Amino acid sequence: MKHNKILNLFFLLTILFGCKNENPLDSGPVRTPEWIYGTITQPVPEWGSSTRLQLPALVNQIVLGPGGGIGGFGSHQGGHPEGLDHVWIDIITGIPVKSWADGKVTKIEYTGSEYFITIEYNGGLSGKHMEVQTPLVSVGQQVRAGDPVCYGLTYGVLQSAEFMLNDYNRNDGVTGGSYGSYVSPFDYLRDDIKTSLEQAYIQNVIQPYLSVGRDAGNNHPVEPYLTNQLLFHKYHKNTLAGEWLLKSRWGVGGFPDILTLIDADNEYFKGKIIIAADNLGTGQHVYDGTWSADTTAHHFTFTSNQITYYGLYELNESTGRAILKLEYNTNAYPSNFSANAAVYIERRNLPIRTDAEELGVF
Repeated sequence: MKHNKILNLFFLLTILFGCKNENPLDSGPVRTPEWIYGTITQPVPEWGSSTRLQLPALVNQIVLGPGGGIGGFGSHQGGHPEGLDHVWIDIITGIPVKSWADGKVTKIEYTGSEYFITIEYNGGLSGKHMEVQTPLVSVGQQVRAGDPVCYGLTYGVLQSAEFMLNDYNRNDGVTGGSYGSYVSPFDYLRDDIKTSLEQAYIQNVIQPYLSVGRDAGNNHPVEPYLTNQLLFHKYHKNTLAGEWLLKSRWGVGGFPDILTLIDADNEYFKGKIIIAADNLGTGQHVYDGTWSADTTAHHFTFTSNQITYYGLYELNESTGRAILKLEYNTNAYPSNFSANAAVYIERRNLPIRTDAEELGVF
């Protein structure tokens, strides 16, 4: 299923969403919205698109709970240690996936196993339907919100309505090719639809599962919302929390290529989670567990059921992108750094493949 998809498929999702005369990424510094904690979705910043969306199916046609669910934007799961810059939506089978808004079909791509359908909306938004089994539209076709667009891939009784949204007006998230940022489509829903979805999510996911510390399909207490922090070290300055990329050569063995350190503090989960992975086209998790840090001694531990690493760290945030230096072993805290210490750099707001290529790590 989508949760085990290899990262090289993820890399295909970074294709440019069309053309626009002005590139907001060249118009000034990154404008980071204030994060509203404890909310299921986030408000669209004043500089974001004013276009509002509807869901690709009725709320009661979305399969919520342990049998399916929604893979929330920004959640680090299912072969995505770098975090989801798109969303998973499981809907019932036998119905077409519908358009999120009025627009024009600009691209239909076939990857060999699925189609991608790109639709340009109004107000600088562009949407990409993913995991498409059968397109029901053609390039150049005008569609209205709610028009059938495709049938998604099916997994048993579930149908995928996976989706990616790009707002050309924003530059605070992962860049959508050359223009804009990938954003959570749930933030852009019409108010009435957003309210209905949030109420269904509370009733079917939060109350029976997340509130008592249980997973529910694609939803987990550590990242419990429909919109979660994707690039998050900027919200956790002076700490190890963040998404880190190894600065030396990526490959088999050695230090993990991708290191995600989550410091969760929400009403359903409080704790520090580590996801370490090698980016070999597999998104393979090489280490999952918890972490802790002593900011006075600059010590840290990475702990799983199998092993505990004792480490020394150095954090440098004076260079634009934070640099994290790590030395660790399984015996005791190192007293100093060796020449073989691991050096990580804070992930940029680029697709991870692009970021890695610019770092020259493979």
